[in-house]
Amino acid sequence: MTWLRIVRARLRAWFRHTVVTDEIRETRSYSFASAPGAGPVSVVRFHVRLVPGGAFTTWLHHQARVGQGLEGHGPYGDFWLRPAAAPILAIAGGSGMAPVKAMLEQALADGVERDVVYYFGARRREDLYCLDDVERMRRSWRGKLEFIPVLSGESDESDWSGARGFVSEHMGVELGGRIREHHVYMCGPPPMIDSAEKIVRACGVSPEHIHADKFFDRSHTQQRG
Repeated sequence: MTWLRIVRARLRAWFRHTVVTDEIRETRSYSFASAPGAGPVSVVRFHVRLVPGGAFTTWLHHQARVGQGLEGHGPYGDFWLRPAAAPILAIAGGSGMAPVKAMLEQALADGVERDVVYYFGARRREDLYCLDDVERMRRSWRGKLEFIPVLSGESDESDWSGARGFVSEHMGVELGGRIREHHVYMCGPPPMIDSAEKIVRACGVSPEHIHADKFFDRSHTQQRG
């Protein structure tokens, strides 16, 4: 998998979030991809997508070496599971797997019993990852955890028998009016998040029960500017 690198780091509790190096002065923000461990020092993970032309991701994927130091600051953001009894609708695409996985791992550790439907969007089957981790959570989950990968660019000649197209399409068709019963947590590329948000709001999910982390990179910033 050349488009993504999973980084392990020993950090003091939930110590840092934004990663910089001596060669790169601008900050880059990444979501935790694992729940915090016990004790004063925790091993955490980040999923870092290779962005074409990206200064930090190019360095990390092609130049970084084991043992090089990274400085970070944080945590920031507000993507965390709110206490409730409602079922969870989780939606992620690409490296948006990271915060959803961390959130669900923490919920599992806390003994949360809410049902979960988790849609994960990718282009091709080779872009699916962390499947073993998700399966382990599914087997241990208190309640029901359903994981549904959806591929938007898989070849028609492939033997893939799972869902094809876009996450928002399948979510709307399969859940229909039941969407309104869920609290929604979404992470990934802005177009996917925007499309899914329109559907869940049209189905009656209150804005206060919709939580999203859009993964902007420099190309998105340039477009908005």
